[in-house]
Amino acid sequence: MGISFADMVAGIVEFGENQQVRAALNDLRDMFGQYIEQVTTDPSQLEINKLLYFEMCIGNIALFNTSTFPVDKGVQILQQNLKRVLELF
Repeated sequence: MGISFADMVAGIVEFGENQQVRAALNDLRDMFGQYIEQVTTDPSQLEINKLLYFEMCIGNIALFNTSTFPVDKGVQILQQNLKRVLELF
């Protein structure tokens, strides 16, 4: 069995000051950033769009792992949040 999202979020919280953890988060931000660059219509908003998308993803991971609602409800919430955020770009 692999690492769960809850384990990853807990690791980020516990070891957020660790240089390797920071480097991994930066790599994740860069990966997301490549996708956001493709859908951002206003180049002056690119950096804020990258940050917004990354924070939305991390927030949804935390929500999934701390909530008591069924998985299908979590997926529905994620899809709604993604749609709302991407419509801003």
